[in-house]
Order: sequence, then C-alpha cells, then structure tokens
Amino acid sequence: MVDYYGIAQNLKDALDAYAADDVQGALASIKDEYPLLADRHRRILALFTANQCDIHQDWETCVKLLKDPQIRSDFEIKFKKFMESMETVLPRPEALRYVKDAQQLGLINLAASSAYRDTELNLLDIGNKVRKLIAEHIDTLQIRQRIPPVDIHDINFQDKLRRYRSDETNAAQMEGFARDYIAYHFEQEDPSYYRTLSDRLQDILDSLRGNWNLTVDALDKFIKEITKPREIDTSLNLDASTEYPFFGILEEEVRKGSRRFNIPPHSTDPKLTQEERAFLADITKRIVAFIRHRLIENKDFWLSTERSNELRRDIGFFFLEEYQLLEPFQRREEVTSRLVRLALVHTSRLRNA
Repeated sequence: MVDYYGIAQNLKDALDAYAADDVQGALASIKDEYPLLADRHRRILALFTANQCDIHQDWETCVKLLKDPQIRSDFEIKFKKFMESMETVLPRPEALRYVKDAQQLGLINLAASSAYRDTELNLLDIGNKVRKLIAEHIDTLQIRQRIPPVDIHDINFQDKLRRYRSDETNAAQMEGFARDYIAYHFEQEDPSYYRTLSDRLQDILDSLRGNWNLTVDALDKFIKEITKPREIDTSLNLDASTEYPFFGILEEEVRKGSRRFNIPPHSTDPKLTQEERAFLADITKRIVAFIRHRLIENKDFWLSTERSNELRRDIGFFFLEEYQLLEPFQRREEVTSRLVRLALVHTSRLRNA
C-alpha cells in the first residue's frame, strides 16, 4: 500500500514555499477536480457495466471486450481522463476510494495493449503517482509476465502466446505477433515472400472467423512455420541474403503476366517451369551484380537522386526491356522502383557480399 500520509506531508512541505494566496488557489483548483474525478470514474466504469463486464471479477473478459477498436478507442480516452484527475487529486483522501478501480483499470489497459499490440494504450501520458499504483498492483497479483507484448525476437515466444483463458483473446494476440513478425522482415529480407505470408495469414483469419479454438491452432501452426529458417531452392544457385529477395520480386511480377514466359495478364496462380525459373535466376544474378558495382563504385551513392534515377532507368532498359519480361512500360517502371528500394535497404549486404 502506498504511504499516502507521507506523500501528503511532502505536498504540504512543497506548498509551504509558496505564498498563501497561491496555496489557496492550488487547493481551490484541486477541490474543483473532485466532481470531475467522480464523473470520469462513473463514465469509464459504465463502459464495462453496459457490456456486463466486472473489472474486478474477471479482468480478462474486460480485455476481450476491448478487442473492438471502437470500444478500445473510447476506453483509451476515458481511461486517460480518469487517470489525469487521479493524478491531480492524489494523495488527498478524496481520491483514495478510487484507487482500487484505478489499479485494475491500469491492469486492463496494459493487458489490452499487449493482446492487441495497440501502442496508443500506453502509460506515457500517465502521472507518476498513478503509474506507481498500477505497477504495485500488478506486482501484488504476480502476473507481470503476462502483461508485456510478446517480442518477435524472443526465443521463447512460443511459450507466451497462449496467456489468456479466452481463445478469442489468444487468437488476437497471435495475429498481432504474426503481423509484426511479417512487417519486420518484409523490407529487411524478401518483400515478395513476406507479402505471400501476409496473404496466407489473412486467409486463415477469414476462413476461421468466429471459430476461435481452431483459429488459435491454425495460427500456432502458421507462426511455427514462418519463424523457422526459410527453405529456398538451392538449384537456382542464388545467394539467400543478397540475390534471392530480388529473384522473389521478379518471379512475383512475371507471374502477373509475361510475354517471355507465355503468361497472359490476370492468370490464376500461374507456375514457372524450372527452366524458366533458372533463366530468371540468371537475370537476377546480373541485376544484383550490376547494382553491387554501382554501390561499391560510390560510397555516397544514395545521396544523389540523379544516381538512383539512373540506376532505375538502366535496370529497366538493360534487363527488363531487353529480355521482354514485363509489359507494358508502366509495369517496368513499378518493378524497377521496387528493385531499387530493395537495393537501398540491402546496401550493406550488397557491398559486403
């Protein structure tokens, strides 16, 4: 329990340094806050009682309620307003009746932030007094390990993804983990590959929507798959870190339509033969070697817009147009831009390969 009387004495000592008129003004201001605190307390509790949730009896059900983005946004506003008034009134006795509710709402706020990976639900704007109350409450309940969001770099992440009784909440947490994992690796490694994973994730969610126990099992399997070392086609003789991501972009784009490979536009899931993939891999090697030469030649390459535009034009002309991989011209422009953006992200890898 926080020593409110000790805090009160500190407040008195601080106020002694001010003139009497200033002190009276400060106290009058705090008195004006009392009805505001009571009103804000009533409003935030009403959000839960209106949905048959008891913040003390079953906080996980309250977290589940906040899955709805609209309700969560409403909660965020009311929670921060309530905490603002608590910070103002503490440590005066008028605030003590609300302490338990403030602590429990703080727990619910942090758990919802973790489950739905919602950075808006943070305690950055919360005062130190109420933040300390919340921290002490969580420590008392001995559930601190269940609160932080699961880090995508945590080697023990798999053991932390089913922390709630509700499969619906577990599914939401696992979805957030998978999306963050894919987003992190998207530009860093292979945009085309991770875009495919993002589409697969959405298919799982759409096909099993509402069947939460099956969704949890499917997401568990999906997360285990995507976090394993990726298997690549070694027969193409492409370097996994520097060449394969560029190959992924080219393969993705030619499958949308290519005269060279007799693929009509808007084909449904067209496949390239192994010979065609080998041909595309050879072009990829040439493109990457060409980019590497430009990057090594000038260590300040990306500081010049003219140089990057020239690289884009050269890739488009020498490789995409020469081999008639992509038509019409607008598509070549789009693909060369993707290749150059990838080169920018992978500059260090390309120079040191």
